[in-house]
Amino acid sequence: MTEADAVDASRRYPHIALRGPVFGIAVHDPAAGSGWRLLKSVADGMPQQARDGLHSHLWFKAKDETDDPGVRRELLAAVTVFEQDPVNELEVLGVRYQVVRGDEFARSGEDGLEPPRPTDVEPLDLSWDVQLKTQSQTWTSASIPIGRTA
Repeated sequence: MTEADAVDASRRYPHIALRGPVFGIAVHDPAAGSGWRLLKSVADGMPQQARDGLHSHLWFKAKDETDDPGVRRELLAAVTVFEQDPVNELEVLGVRYQVVRGDEFARSGEDGLEPPRPTDVEPLDLSWDVQLKTQSQTWTSASIPIGRTA
């Protein structure tokens, strides 16, 4: 169904506007499962920004998440790799890290930019019960009269 929705959208909104590439970090940890997952969102404008994020992740992991000198030594050795070479893949303690690339684009047509599709995922909890604070009161967003700001 999602594929059919995409084909329909490509016909209604045939023009594409590119933003350019974006970069993030993916991790494959066999202890956490068989697949890859994103460690750092794919939002950086340059691959070096993603590498810097992984560098920081590994450094803080060595600093805060282990008391084992051997583990800390291996994590800091990986940090040192980034200080010497702009690598895109690295394995540390059996966990694989990789800089990943994505492309951002928007479709447009005669009606303007493409709106959300029927098959786009929505949050499971559509609650508007968020606490908003004023100087002397606490309001829930559902209780704020239209036209009034908190």
